[in-house]
Amino acid sequence: MGVYDELPSVFRKDKQAEANQETKQLAEQAALALADLVEDYPKWTMSEIHQMFSLLDQALSVSGEERFLLIREAFFRKAHDIKGQGTTFGYPLMTEIGSVICDYLRNKTAFSDHDLALMRTCVQDLSFVLDNHLMGDGGDKALPVRERLASVKGDEQ
Repeated sequence: MGVYDELPSVFRKDKQAEANQETKQLAEQAALALADLVEDYPKWTMSEIHQMFSLLDQALSVSGEERFLLIREAFFRKAHDIKGQGTTFGYPLMTEIGSVICDYLRNKTAFSDHDLALMRTCVQDLSFVLDNHLMGDGGDKALPVRERLASVKGDEQ
């Protein structure tokens, strides 16, 4: 029998109630913090999107290993971050787009101008989602984005 079990029941209930109250307060604090992050998500993610456009521009001006590293390392990392964060902050379409980008790039050994054009379209779609606040499934406004994603998925094979 543990020390807790030896306490009179009135003390045990108080400790349980205190622990439950503390847990409830922590959950409320976490919910408020997440709400703030959800509000800020479009701002900081748009900054990442601008950097992705810049990486694509840089990649167009180089070739070979330099292009590969720009896209496979820096660009892929940003897409992967967006993929991981989108759904958490209420933008599952961002996660879908990020996932398509990562899947497309993952097994490539070189990147053509065509590949970069497809990635630019995906990044434009990321921007479109945020500009139009397409939270949740995105509704009818998301249909053209989903059609383009299906096209990119078909092009990766």
